Amino acid sequence: MAETLADLRAVLSKMEAALSSITEFNAEVLEFVDVHYSSLLNDQKVVQVFKNVGDAEDELQRQLNFLRSRLTASIAEFKAVCEAEG
Repeated sequence: MAETLADLRAVLSKMEAALSSITEFNAEVLEFVDVHYSSLLNDQKVVQVFKNVGDAEDELQRQLNFLRSRLTASIAEFKAVCEAEG
């Protein structure tokens, strides 16, 4: 559990980094499939799964941005911590 506002900011940054990793992993899987098993990309169910993962990533990013904006709007000290740390 985060003990300070700086810790809270670090946790949010870790969440964003985890999402970035998921995006990169999804791209790696897609690239692998494209290079080695490109015929799978003719299967609409496979294509839909990649689309669904991308849509979920986009929604999670929107929600993380919303959470960060609500926290900075509601906790003045948190806004100052975020601005001070860049």
